[in-house]
Amino acid sequence: MIFYGTKIFVKQLGNVHQAAVCGHCRAQTGHAVIRHWTWFTLFFIPLIPLWKSYFVVCPGCGEKTKIKKSDAKKMISQ
Repeated sequence: MIFYGTKIFVKQLGNVHQAAVCGHCRAQTGHAVIRHWTWFTLFFIPLIPLWKSYFVVCPGCGEKTKIKKSDAKKMISQ
C-alpha cells in the first residue's frame, strides 16, 4: 500500500504596515502577508514542491485574498 498526497505549509512573511479595510468584515486594521507552499508527499514525507500562493489575511475575520508574489514583496518592504 502506497500513501501519497499533498501537504500545505503556511508561513507568515510579515505584516502590512498601512491599515487596510477588509472586504469581508469592513475592519480597518493591518493585515498579515502569508505564503502557502503545497508539496507532494509520499508516505507523509514532503518530496516535491508543487506551487506557492501568496495571500493577505485579515486578523479580525480570517478572510484571505490571493495576491501576486511581487505584490507580497512590496507590501512587506513598505
